[in-house]
Amino acid sequence: MPSTTRSNNRQFRQPGAAPRSIWLPAIVLALAIVMNACEPAQVESIIGLNAVRGTVTDFEGGALPGVAVQVEGSDYADQTDALGEYRIRGKLRGEIVLRYAKTGYTSVRQGVSVGEPDGADTLADPVSLWRLPPDSGVYLFEDYRYRPLGAVEPERYVAGEDTFFYGFDLAHKVVTCGPDATIMCYRRPRYDLEVCRMSEREADMPGTSSTKLTVWTPLHVLPSQARIIDEGTGDHLFEVVYEKPLEPGRYALHWGALEGYTKTEERAFIFDVVAPPEESAEDGESEEPSEEAEEEQPQDEEAGERSDSGPEPDAEEY
Repeated sequence: MPSTTRSNNRQFRQPGAAPRSIWLPAIVLALAIVMNACEPAQVESIIGLNAVRGTVTDFEGGALPGVAVQVEGSDYADQTDALGEYRIRGKLRGEIVLRYAKTGYTSVRQGVSVGEPDGADTLADPVSLWRLPPDSGVYLFEDYRYRPLGAVEPERYVAGEDTFFYGFDLAHKVVTCGPDATIMCYRRPRYDLEVCRMSEREADMPGTSSTKLTVWTPLHVLPSQARIIDEGTGDHLFEVVYEKPLEPGRYALHWGALEGYTKTEERAFIFDVVAPPEESAEDGESEEPSEEAEEEQPQDEEAGERSDSGPEPDAEEY
């Protein structure tokens, strides 16, 4: 009978038992109270989340805000604050790779090992980003500033009937630096780069062999290699590293231009290395000139100006 079927399928609760609709809000309220009493990291571990945090600075050691930090292969990301700090939370497990990027700076990738959620953040190693030069070229990096090196286009010269070589006639001063100079290349190839010690050599004046011309030509090639600063994809910033400090003299960086090969780069980039100032053997301070030397100095400067072959170019700094 229909009435008997309805009575058999009907569910009864015991006398005094609360309806299910009353228990559910109570359970949610209890969980909220527990989580409110916990630290954020403990709450994250309860729901299966991990967090990675760290700091980013510039090459001077100052905090670098506005750096985008992302876990490669995921949407987990954060941006550094005014203190250069970031914190990324998510379902992070095992080995992950963080990528750091900011416009005008080098990009960096760093691997981080993340364990199981335990309520504590994983601390990533500090990261430092280098500010990029404004344009492609070769620079002297000094006092956290970029000074572009002067560039010349080498020419083919003749010395005698059967001898020819490549060099340049440099008629003005160039950027000077110390023996431990840091030379940086930006958006330039890392292959076929040569650093040459230059020397003066006589060549025949074009059109006549009786008149001589003094030009600069390679003396020998220095062993060097490129140390990559920018680990990102695309254009690279790298430092030219030498086996030992440079001796005083004139140097040129080129990609074949001083050998007649101009397909990669038709210019050579020039800089002079000067000896460091002499220091006193007793106190390590520079010797001060005597009063007589100070009186004679203006005459020496005037003589130096008369003997100089040209004005020093204005070198912009970045």
